[in-house]
Amino acid sequence: LTGYLIYAKESGPESCNGYIDSLRDYHIWVGDSPDAPKSASVVVEVTPRWKVVHPEWRLHYLEQLAKSHAKVRVSGWLMWDEEHPDEVGKSRGSQWEVHPVTGFEVLTPSLP
Repeated sequence: LTGYLIYAKESGPESCNGYIDSLRDYHIWVGDSPDAPKSASVVVEVTPRWKVVHPEWRLHYLEQLAKSHAKVRVSGWLMWDEEHPDEVGKSRGSQWEVHPVTGFEVLTPSLP
């Protein structure tokens, strides 16, 4: 998936991680334009196990990329998230997600 980072945050405990408080995903919204709303964006998720493999994928860094609406290429597993149908058109564009993210490439110049 190639697009622009719109927003990033750490999730709360979720079923996919056994509702364990110390195992939280990063939720990242990727839009087709720098000014896309979250309601039209795709959610991609960095899972706790992939955060260990890629320590450079820190939340602060992802938040900074989102503030600058960096263009990125994200790869991973395409997943239908059946737990969020009520959020479509509000906080996401679809129930489809890239979850887990296994590759993350910044296509715009690096942040200072």
